[in-house]
Amino acid sequence: PRIDALALTNLVVPSNVRPNQVRVYRHRAASGSVGLNPNLGGVTAIGVNTSGSSPQQAGPFNWELLVQGRDYWLDPSGLWFVLTNKLDPNDFLAVSYVAGDGTRVGTFPASDNPASADSVLLVVEPSRGPDAGTFRHAMRQIYRVTGSDLARSSLKVAVVVNRSERPPNDVSTWLSVFGLSIPTDQSVFDTDNRLFPRSRDPGASDVIRDFFVFFPALEPFADQVLVPDPVQRNDSLYRTPEFLLLTQGPASKFQMRLEYTATGGGDRSSINLNALQIREETEQLFVNGRRLVRGVDYSIGYQTGVVSFLDPEGLFGGRAATVTARFEERGFFAVAPTSIVGLTTRWQLGEIGGINLVGLYQSEATAFNRPPLGFEPSASLIGGISTDLRFNTPGVSRFLSRFIPGGVTATSRLDLNAEVAFSKPDPNRSGQATLEEFEADQSIGISLRENAWQFGSRPLRADGVESFGFASGFDSTQAVQLVWQNLIPDGQGGVVRVRPIDIDTNIVLQGS
Repeated sequence: PRIDALALTNLVVPSNVRPNQVRVYRHRAASGSVGLNPNLGGVTAIGVNTSGSSPQQAGPFNWELLVQGRDYWLDPSGLWFVLTNKLDPNDFLAVSYVAGDGTRVGTFPASDNPASADSVLLVVEPSRGPDAGTFRHAMRQIYRVTGSDLARSSLKVAVVVNRSERPPNDVSTWLSVFGLSIPTDQSVFDTDNRLFPRSRDPGASDVIRDFFVFFPALEPFADQVLVPDPVQRNDSLYRTPEFLLLTQGPASKFQMRLEYTATGGGDRSSINLNALQIREETEQLFVNGRRLVRGVDYSIGYQTGVVSFLDPEGLFGGRAATVTARFEERGFFAVAPTSIVGLTTRWQLGEIGGINLVGLYQSEATAFNRPPLGFEPSASLIGGISTDLRFNTPGVSRFLSRFIPGGVTATSRLDLNAEVAFSKPDPNRSGQATLEEFEADQSIGISLRENAWQFGSRPLRADGVESFGFASGFDSTQAVQLVWQNLIPDGQGGVVRVRPIDIDTNIVLQGS
């Protein structure tokens, strides 16, 4: 349903449903250390959830009672909350609350009393699919922007499909379609109302250290009204559990482009890009317009997004400086589907042994019709052959009997054990990639309208390009052979109309 979670305070909810008092419990997975229990001193209770098609029960466990205002922030409506720290993939999460009419969900335990057989409502259980009731408790309409160093007024957001910010045959923007723009400008992100935490959310900024884009719908990319085109709709995104998104998740169709200014602290020797899983060697760092060199001016941790300046005094000195960073990040929902096929077999050769064959083939698709460089479909083949052969060699026994008194009674045998392995990676199965998309950069767009072109001539002077080998000027042999023709005679006094799909049958228009 199209429900705005940020506007639930004034929503009319039955008194037996709206929580009046809420308690949140967490059960941490045991670490690898022997005898270490991170939940000692917690509340003993059973986690239960029967709302899904597959009933769930966990425990009895020792649950840690979380503290509101320190471990989590509770919305004034009492219907949802945000944890201060991210859950470990193996952790459990549960709640218990008292509704407005006194109805209790769970036994609402506050201290440990094993004899009372306490129970809580299970809202997170590791490695469970959409058949479990806990699956629907996760809010999948929220996307993280960055940490607490964000300058709110600088944030710019764009929602694009196939590099277009506008729906097909529509003058609006995807930003406004999803309810993220301000009313007076459909291309401007509504920072005051759609960037969480907001200034009017009581105490949220004291507990939550990150900023999030908040969609006013629970499943925005699967909504048939917001996204009427079934090709663009991505309802699989809301049926795939988090632990399978990186391996079996759907390919991304929508993208969010973020541009913002981050404020640094007093330490000028390093900055945090607030991005995880940065693609290697895709970063571009500039200080006051000068591009820095990795290994000379800075080092970077691609897994953490931390940039360390090797000589901060030499780069910045005592003056203010502007650091600009561009990079590519492995998006959480942008991972293409991956297929893995394995084979193991044995060819038995009777009494002499056999030959073993093993192979593993992995192929990764791409989410793009024309994949940019670095996003091509890839594949890898790993194989191996091993033998364990045994051959009787009576000739060797007869030969040795000539030198040994009494002859040789034991049977001679030749054992042949061998193993060969190989790997054949294919970084680009399609054999082609797009080098530059010329999107959202400082390039100058070239109009193909007839009245925008005129006849040119050889430049008279070489001002400004002498250092590139044109000090003596230009001649006719250096002219660029560029021809653009938009009116093709058909031989009958008319023109031939050629559509883009007539030139390239792979073209599929989804944007404008």
